Amino acid sequence: MAIPPFSTRRRDHLLKYVFCAYFLLCSSICWSSTFGEDRAAKDKRVTFSHLEHRQVDSIGPQVISIQDRQGFMWFGGERGLARYDGYRLRTYRSVVGDSSSLSSNMVFDLFVDSLGQLWVGTGNGVNRYNASTDSFTRYMY
Repeated sequence: MAIPPFSTRRRDHLLKYVFCAYFLLCSSICWSSTFGEDRAAKDKRVTFSHLEHRQVDSIGPQVISIQDRQGFMWFGGERGLARYDGYRLRTYRSVVGDSSSLSSNMVFDLFVDSLGQLWVGTGNGVNRYNASTDSFTRYMY
């Protein structure tokens, strides 16, 4: 038994229906990929807050900054060193009689080596930051 052919009018109507469905499907895919909100992307959003000037001013005019492997931002200035963890600022200064503090408050340079260690160049030597003890090892010159 042979299948009867579609009438031209019925075939045109079916093609319009298929074309509209295809167009709506493609449009919704494009819309969602352009303007839709991917759940994974939403969960990975990064928010920033600015540091107030009075916080950074505690180390004096900023000379240098760097980001370490843990994501901390370090700022060196004329009156010490500051570490920003995204929430609060922690300052480090030279303390007379404390060999685990900075060798000088004047910070000229910051460097993170291939092992991820932070090195601080000051007006009185180089200091390596010890993350486990939150202190410095001095290399005087």
